[in-house]
Amino acid sequence: MIIRIMPLCSEIKLFHVHNPRCAGSAINKALYNAGYLKLNSLNPKDVDLERFYGVGNIDGEKLELDHLSISQILSRLNSKQIQNIHFFSTVRDPWDRFVSDFLRKKQRNDKRFINPTNLDLKEYLEIFLKKIVDKELFVRNQFDAAHFWPQEWFAEFSIHPDIKRYSILRFEELENEWENFQYKFGFNAPLPARKINASLPESKKISEDLKKTDLFKLFKDFYANDYKIFGYD
Repeated sequence: MIIRIMPLCSEIKLFHVHNPRCAGSAINKALYNAGYLKLNSLNPKDVDLERFYGVGNIDGEKLELDHLSISQILSRLNSKQIQNIHFFSTVRDPWDRFVSDFLRKKQRNDKRFINPTNLDLKEYLEIFLKKIVDKELFVRNQFDAAHFWPQEWFAEFSIHPDIKRYSILRFEELENEWENFQYKFGFNAPLPARKINASLPESKKISEDLKKTDLFKLFKDFYANDYKIFGYD
């Protein structure tokens, strides 16, 4: 189905492809507060098909619209719309992104794809590596699995020939890169103060220790393209 829409931020012709756990919510909030992201609210229950926002059942599938992959977005736009939009996304060190989402799920009791209850990071990683063996389920179930999808699905714009203009910002340098991005496109949308996950006491040490294990090698193998494409090797 083609949804004939305007870009997510039509005034400045920008489309934010929201890569999970890479400050995308802060970017959406900045654009919303500045009046460029014209939503009724940032509540995900308030679905807006025109601007790809919210959680809802669409064409028989439960989707988290602001975490659609590039391919899913392009399937809902026509060629003229795609070529007139400047797409952008943010990327992050793959392991830091994974750990951040583990902490988020713990704090919010989010049981999608992997239930983190009573798990430490090592146990959580072990379950993840088992679950991704079912690639069909991993790809098909966007609402549950999108936070684990490779970042290339959200930010590797160069493989999509219809996309003519794009930018990739780095989470680690986001404050400076967002300032430069605003200046380049002539808009003003300051980022809100960044919220830092309150680390679970054991997580930092376990995170570093896991990097020395075969489990981490398997993790890096799964996200090998992300490490290579975005320069996190």
